[in-house]
Amino acid sequence: MTQVVDYSEERHQALIEQLAAYVDEELSAEERAQMEAHLVGCTRCRRDIALQRALRDRLVGQATTRASAVLRERTAAAIDMATAPLGGSVLLGCVVSIVHALRGVFDRLIPRPVRSILPWLGWAFAVPLGVALILVNLPENGGEHIPTGGVSAEAPLIVAASDLKYALEEVAARFTAHTKRRLEFTFGSSGKFAREIEQGAPFQMFLSADQGLVFKLAEAGKTTDRGVLYAIGRIVIMVPHGSPLKADPELRHLAAALAEGRIKRFAIADPDHAPHGKRAEEALRHAGLWERIKEHLVLGENVAQAAQLATAEGAQGGIIAYSLALSPSISKLGHFALIPEAWHEPLKQRMVLIKGASETAQAFYRYMQQPAARDILRRYGFALPAEQQDRG
Repeated sequence: MTQVVDYSEERHQALIEQLAAYVDEELSAEERAQMEAHLVGCTRCRRDIALQRALRDRLVGQATTRASAVLRERTAAAIDMATAPLGGSVLLGCVVSIVHALRGVFDRLIPRPVRSILPWLGWAFAVPLGVALILVNLPENGGEHIPTGGVSAEAPLIVAASDLKYALEEVAARFTAHTKRRLEFTFGSSGKFAREIEQGAPFQMFLSADQGLVFKLAEAGKTTDRGVLYAIGRIVIMVPHGSPLKADPELRHLAAALAEGRIKRFAIADPDHAPHGKRAEEALRHAGLWERIKEHLVLGENVAQAAQLATAEGAQGGIIAYSLALSPSISKLGHFALIPEAWHEPLKQRMVLIKGASETAQAFYRYMQQPAARDILRRYGFALPAEQQDRG
């Protein structure tokens, strides 16, 4: 039975209260499971730095579950994002986050009978600080409004398959330099993003690693059309330095290592919702290794997390996206070999605009189809579909 996860505003507010109780073990097992399901699946929570910090503190000492392990991983990434420059639309969020963070601290220090005054204490501290942040971030031209070509200064939220992280960040940097328009990205599992869009998440553009997910959203009336095929991905076997494995395209060394009992941890993305995980499973089945390797698999929530797990200490390797293996931060950690395309279904990657997408999102959608963007995708190992085959 599929668990229905609530991403409403009311749920976000209730989450703050639940986190306060989480450390005191006042939640029932069902309440804790619902809270973890929400936090694992909700993009908005991943972007709330104060919430992630509070969650990190409350996870310390808790029993490790698969969900809590994912949460620990996400808190580190979310907190890293806190160093990004503040924009006008972010400042109000900072004020609200300060209130939440202070309330979490006060909850730990102040007896329950006097906690009714905590919201007022939070606002009393956060409002002056928020005003100070706004003054510090005012333009040096005395606050004069700089036109943005008729485009709202609010950056559209774009979600993308995690194999696009390095390529898309480079494309976006060029787009912003050329147009002066800001974009905001979240990278993760295509399957989870598709479910969030179905549930009304406020995304404006979706770059999926599986075109079938885009088609389903189009049939559900969530998108402007059936989108455009922007790339075809590849998968590789990635082997970290010091591993007993060798990266060969036909996985013969992996088969031998399995037979000799030398494989303890082998990473792929979760096949249940990550397209690269599904293709990894197909390739392993083609090689006749799936049944033997299943008990040694370590599943990443998405292919970027699988890449981290495959190159982590104690891992013998994994199957990850070619684009990630080519990135400087991962390529230095080991070596890889391309798995034959014929061993799995093609990774046809399609992008689409969500209904109500802003002018900036539409401009980036068009930019992704231009030579400058396509050249970057090619450099990161993506095959580019023929122009006449792009549209579905």
